[in-house]
Amino acid sequence: MNKKLPPLNALKAFESAARHLNFTKAAEDLFVTQAAVSHQIKLLEDFLGASLFHRRNRLLELTELGAQYFYEVQPLLEQIALATDKIRQQSSRQILTISVPQTFGMHWLVPRLADFHEKYPEVEVRIKGVDQDEGLLGKETDVAIYYGKGIGKVWNLSV
Repeated sequence: MNKKLPPLNALKAFESAARHLNFTKAAEDLFVTQAAVSHQIKLLEDFLGASLFHRRNRLLELTELGAQYFYEVQPLLEQIALATDKIRQQSSRQILTISVPQTFGMHWLVPRLADFHEKYPEVEVRIKGVDQDEGLLGKETDVAIYYGKGIGKVWNLSV
């Protein structure tokens, strides 16, 4: 993308100011000062080479170009916000890596994963099928399932 884009903060300030038709309310919306909103609007107007607002005493209204720009930019900013939320939700998924002997995993664990996923859709389960001799615990393993004779009081289980 070689096209020159305006600064994102200026677009956010413009969208909020245009929606509220008030720099002070836009500042509250964005958790910045009214002067910061005014500065961002000035940057955007300089970038575009056009006035976006008519300022009359305490009254603020969009110019014709400002209204056109708001009409086109506002839905795009909303799309960016939605796409960002979607990615953040996906990336915040919890990953549970289970090391398990291959036969046990295939015949017992895998058939039960659908029920687990219904109850905990935010958890992505990754199964590492390993041979018992390989050692099931590793840096990438959250849970390891062993089978065999227990070792008495040495076992320490925490959930």
